[in-house]
Amino acid sequence: MAGTADSPAAGRRHDTFRVGKRGTRSPRMLDLSSQSTTSPTASDEIARVRRNRLILTIVLASVVGLTAVQVTIQQLKFPTPIASNILIFALVNINIVLLLLLVLLVFRSLFKVYLERRENVLGSKIRVKLAVAFVGLALLPAGLLFLVASNLITSSVDAWFNIQIERSLETALEVAQTYSRASQDDTLAQAQQIAARVSEAWAADQGMPIVRRMAVEKAREYGLDSLQLFNRQRAEFAQWRGPKIPEEALLSPASRLVRRALEGEPVVTVQFAAGVDLIRAVVPVLRSGASRDVLAAVAVAAWVPSALSSKAEEIETGIKEYQQLRMLKNPIKGIYLMLFLMVTLAIIFGAIWVGVYLARGITGPIQQLAEGTRKVAAGDLTFRVQAKADDEIGMLVDSFNEMT
Repeated sequence: MAGTADSPAAGRRHDTFRVGKRGTRSPRMLDLSSQSTTSPTASDEIARVRRNRLILTIVLASVVGLTAVQVTIQQLKFPTPIASNILIFALVNINIVLLLLLVLLVFRSLFKVYLERRENVLGSKIRVKLAVAFVGLALLPAGLLFLVASNLITSSVDAWFNIQIERSLETALEVAQTYSRASQDDTLAQAQQIAARVSEAWAADQGMPIVRRMAVEKAREYGLDSLQLFNRQRAEFAQWRGPKIPEEALLSPASRLVRRALEGEPVVTVQFAAGVDLIRAVVPVLRSGASRDVLAAVAVAAWVPSALSSKAEEIETGIKEYQQLRMLKNPIKGIYLMLFLMVTLAIIFGAIWVGVYLARGITGPIQQLAEGTRKVAAGDLTFRVQAKADDEIGMLVDSFNEMT
């Protein structure tokens, strides 16, 4: 009967000892007494700090270098404000680095589980099962979340940069520009009509006071806000301004516009002077008859509401910013997609970590029990398992300790 009992026991001892010998290659094997209990030395700690600093420096240099290259390429293709480009591409590169780190952590955890299973480490099977179970439970909802979120953000970004939106902005700008051109044409035509009346009065020798009064009356009739008359020597001989035009906004006799008008060239432009927006037209007064000599220059100004001019500027600025952002459409989309992918990988990594952590809570006491079994089989009845647990594993450990 003793021989019958010795045979299976010997087989069991042999199996247990075999696992223990293979386990001596890893600190997580059966032979717990062979584990090193020495703490890291100061030199090891310094080396670890230096290694971490080197890794951080390489990561930061990579982010800065990639950002500089991408911004340079973008500026060569489509010149845009550098500040916005740097921000977008820096976010893209930071997300890429974080994504690579998460991928590295996930594959590192999976590789460790694979190595333990390959080396037939005690408890590796249950670790693999728990890790696979948790990853499977997390992967399905996380994958669905990533697919739905990525489709949502893709459609949203595409909607932001819809061609219809750009056409609407361009149409609004065209309306504002058309209104501005029409106002300039009207002001120029009114200035030319006043110049024609001045030329007629000049030819009729009606006298300078009558010429001044007639020009001012016409300016008021046309709804203009200022009138100035200059002779060929650029001396101002008539001036009138409405309440909307400050005196500082009147045209100087030395102005380039006056010079061009006295040279026979009609000029119309939009100016910002003395805090007000003006449509200013300066036209020559031509002598009646065949000679068509320039007698003087008429300068008129029409006040433009600040709200109207500011709205036109806002529309133009908005179109430029929209076109600049459209060039960054793919990087912006990539930022959001990488964020969602990082969340998915973080969930998977958390699932692997939880699975391995729970497995260690089970396999740790089992390893010590296996070691205790080997000790008892070798005749050491003083061995006690030190693992602590408050579940069924703990009951098993307590029972073993009571037995020895």
